[in-house]
Amino acid sequence: MKRILLLLLLAVNISAFSQDISQIRQKAVKVFIDCNAFCDLQYIKDHIKFVNYVRDAYQSDVYVLIVSETTGNNGSRYTLIFEGQGKFKGQNDTLHFFTKPDQTHDEIRNTIVKYLKIGLLPYVAHTPLINYVKVKEALPQKAKQKVVSTKWNNWIFRISTNANGNGESSYKSLFLRSSFKASRVTNDWIFDFDLTGNTHIAVYDYNGFHYKSRTFSSSFNSLIVKSLSDHWSIGAQSNLMRSTYLNIKFGASLKPGIEYNLYPYSESTIHQMRILYAVGPEYYTYYDTTIFDKTKELLWRQKLSLDYEIVQKWGSISLSLEGKTYLHDFRRNSLRLYTTFNIRLFKGFSVFAIGSVGSVHDQLYLPKGGASVEEVLTRQQALATQFDYSFFVGISYTFGDIFNNIVNPRFGYGQGGGFSMMY
Repeated sequence: MKRILLLLLLAVNISAFSQDISQIRQKAVKVFIDCNAFCDLQYIKDHIKFVNYVRDAYQSDVYVLIVSETTGNNGSRYTLIFEGQGKFKGQNDTLHFFTKPDQTHDEIRNTIVKYLKIGLLPYVAHTPLINYVKVKEALPQKAKQKVVSTKWNNWIFRISTNANGNGESSYKSLFLRSSFKASRVTNDWIFDFDLTGNTHIAVYDYNGFHYKSRTFSSSFNSLIVKSLSDHWSIGAQSNLMRSTYLNIKFGASLKPGIEYNLYPYSESTIHQMRILYAVGPEYYTYYDTTIFDKTKELLWRQKLSLDYEIVQKWGSISLSLEGKTYLHDFRRNSLRLYTTFNIRLFKGFSVFAIGSVGSVHDQLYLPKGGASVEEVLTRQQALATQFDYSFFVGISYTFGDIFNNIVNPRFGYGQGGGFSMMY
């Protein structure tokens, strides 16, 4: 009998404790994380449990935007922007940290978690859950002065090569790519040099028909930029190239330019509006005589581009409008619009799109002899066109419980797996 009474008393205490914890969790800070950078959201939820995660930004007490930018050493600078809403309105903060190019997936997500905890603590301090949070100091016993290595003087080098193949009984394809990149980025200068080579070989066999295609391209691109102020920059882009697809045996161009950013460059993670103008010579020699009876020519070309980008809690928009024209004949021009956006129109409903559309009137490189049927079908040569486009659009609507704290990876759920493996 005593054992039964003891078990009943223990059950009542456990029930009361569970109710108490449940009531405390109801008062936890509601957080929405908007991550345009690399983020492992499941990992974040599993390692930060003193807040409630919601699936809609407008239901949150704290909106967190995480953005990454590539640094001069091919690492990243992460920016975490904390914006208080509702009872925390006006309580905002911004944190930064840097990652190295050789850091692993696990190291990066651990650092993201660390800075998220630091940024969320001022909000959690106003809730009962602060009593369940431990703050640990990890300062070294003796500070050691670190000397920054200047052996490479901020230069970063990268060599890469890869091969991609696929095939079946009637078709075989092999794509080879190699590249070398050297860059140096400081607050005042950008030096970037990129050498690439691509080869694509395809073999077709069908009902006795045998055809082999081979396309090749290589290029050397360079960019040098000098910072003038927080709004102005000058620089130059140059290019050396070869492409069987574009009928260019050798091409060279040099375009000095000037750029103005309506917003300070220091605010580029949030918004930017850049206007760039560049002009310079282009020289080409061709494999085959062009439709304008040229085997080589020297031309002058100008470019004007407008780039706009904004990232806010309602979503992000990126627009790029670029116009080019040859100075000897303004009719030989191109105009292209690139766009990417992801916008929350209202609670749970978002629209997103990626696309480009272009007006093309500057294909001076087209071969006079045209292309054979095989070359057209295998896309070995560029064809005359007045426009091109590509797009990807969609909508999404999410509804249900606003809380989503639970992490359960069974059967690969939340990790790109799920039940798709069964079909």
